[in-house]
Amino acid sequence: MGRFRYRAIAAKDGETMRGVMEAASQAEVIAKLQQAGHLPVSAEEVGAREGVRRPRRGRFMAWGGQRGRVGRRDIVLFTRELATLIQAGLPLDTALQTLARLDLSPAMRELVKQLLDNIRGGMALSAALAAQGERFDAIYRNMIRAAEAGGALEAVIGRLADYLESMARLRARVVTATVYPAILFVFCIASLLLMMLFVVPRFAPLFAGAEHTLPWITQAVFALSDGARRHGWWCLVLLIGAVWLLARGLADPATRLRLDGALLRLPGLGKLLQELEMARFARALGTAVANGVPLLSAVRIVKAVIANRALGKAMDAVVAGLERGQTMAKPLREAGVCPELALQLIEIGEAGGQLEAMLEKIADIYDRQTHT
Repeated sequence: MGRFRYRAIAAKDGETMRGVMEAASQAEVIAKLQQAGHLPVSAEEVGAREGVRRPRRGRFMAWGGQRGRVGRRDIVLFTRELATLIQAGLPLDTALQTLARLDLSPAMRELVKQLLDNIRGGMALSAALAAQGERFDAIYRNMIRAAEAGGALEAVIGRLADYLESMARLRARVVTATVYPAILFVFCIASLLLMMLFVVPRFAPLFAGAEHTLPWITQAVFALSDGARRHGWWCLVLLIGAVWLLARGLADPATRLRLDGALLRLPGLGKLLQELEMARFARALGTAVANGVPLLSAVRIVKAVIANRALGKAMDAVVAGLERGQTMAKPLREAGVCPELALQLIEIGEAGGQLEAMLEKIADIYDRQTHT
């Protein structure tokens, strides 16, 4: 038995009700709420979805989204709640109407109303999502389009919600893995500057009258400290110039490609980046293929979720190989930027006609490895 936090529309007055219920599964919670005449909206195990929390109604919205904007977290929550309502047997328009009455952010509520208006006007859900521009990415839209073509919207939207939640947790780990070293680097630089500007000068007079010659490294430290104090503004100008040159270099595709390739080959960090990117790619591609998106189209779409340019170039080679009737594994192996275990599992999946299952296994493996 587990404890599930639920939300539902009350049968009597149509108000939103919340609570915690002990049950063996999410399906049992939904069934009990339906038996009581209520309309289930969400049911999640307490503590099970640490990576997806409802955004606070504060100054900033989900994942960098400002007030008035729809963030990624809003989309994740919208998808999960829509999946729950559709799986509870509600027609699509009724489910959207119900969502519009819940305590969503103003921007998200407006988005749901626009979707509802378009669907009532005769649009398919995939077309209504496409009308929202980049709020729903290509993977999302193509999975919904494939589900509509196959008449499996109820099943696909549930898997889509699972996929978005997995990607949210992975994205949080990527941020943690990249932000912490950056903060540590800035802290080290700030500490070094404080030492050179304020601490070392206090020790310099103590050694000024020393009879013995100081070691060269001590002399170098004193010289750097004296230079920093005398020419601090020039040092600041040089630092700003270096940052500007770095930003300009990163804006150049060729420079960014070389840098991303070098990052993947760094000891320790390179392996972590490979596993994070492979988990993201495998999860997205496996989900798209499992829900009816053709492999070639899926690879082209999923390439957008890869942040590393070197891996993105490898995906270009995969697309070219698939167009010529080749397998995925060969161009990935030739690129030399993917973990060996992932390559072997992809080869096994392609040989046995179980590519989507192997992609899901790859994502699970690297999810666990990067989580620990």
